[in-house]
Amino acid sequence: MTDVQIETFLCVLHNHSFSRASEMMLVPQPTISHRVCQLEREIGAQLLTRSAKSIELTQAGEAFLPYAQNISEAFRGAKQKVEGLLRGSSGSLVIGCSQALMHNVMTYCIKGFLLDYPHVSCSMIARFSEDILNLLFADKIDVGIMNYRLNDKTLEFTPLFEDEVLPVASPTFAVRQPLRLADLQNERFLVFPSDRFFHTFLMQELHQRGITLTNPIEVESIEMIKAMVSDGMGITFLPRMYIAEELRHGELQVLPLESWTPLLRTTYICNRVSNRMPMLNIFKREMQQLSHTYLEENG
Repeated sequence: MTDVQIETFLCVLHNHSFSRASEMMLVPQPTISHRVCQLEREIGAQLLTRSAKSIELTQAGEAFLPYAQNISEAFRGAKQKVEGLLRGSSGSLVIGCSQALMHNVMTYCIKGFLLDYPHVSCSMIARFSEDILNLLFADKIDVGIMNYRLNDKTLEFTPLFEDEVLPVASPTFAVRQPLRLADLQNERFLVFPSDRFFHTFLMQELHQRGITLTNPIEVESIEMIKAMVSDGMGITFLPRMYIAEELRHGELQVLPLESWTPLLRTTYICNRVSNRMPMLNIFKREMQQLSHTYLEENG
């Protein structure tokens, strides 16, 4: 029994004619008759009564019909599923994302992606960037979204977007004129722990600009850093997208720095080079477009 035999049986029944089924399936009428006869031999019973005027189901045909319809529907569904996988428009995707990104831009992007590709099943894992790399190496996730690029030939990094890292303080922090970066040397700085990629990134960038922070306070949570800075407990550097809402509401202020060159940080989509999922390139393209839209709307 083949899917072609079942489709032919259903087509003959639907059109009440072997000749019309031949026209619909674009094959000679003897081929239609041969397929139905083969199916009846395999079933072991006559399924259709043939007359000059009509085609009717036998009792065996009536019993077989719902199974034939289910088989036909299941085959079409399976075919569409496989075609979707090959095109990248369906399937499953396990995504690892840094926790800070998950609370803003990635929520927006994943929602937009699933609206465009409703047949893709997504699982989200929120971790620190350091942990996302470990999950990639362990094949626990298909793709990672992080703010760090590792020099590793087994990984592929695709730039997603750039965000400016800003010096921020409490709105009560007195600023009468543009500050020099050196003026901040003696301020209390709140930073992420030293084992975080952003800590390393920030320290290296400030060092290149002639500033070395002495005894900064390390804080685990970005929400805690924002709250402490807002309460006047210190100053910090944070990406604009993480503080856009606080800036709009006047809970934080950007410190004006004299001769300050914008400090940019890149967010990447990372995957194993060996991962050749058709969906992957579609996901990357969609994430780039959606993240840029988000930044334009919330910048």
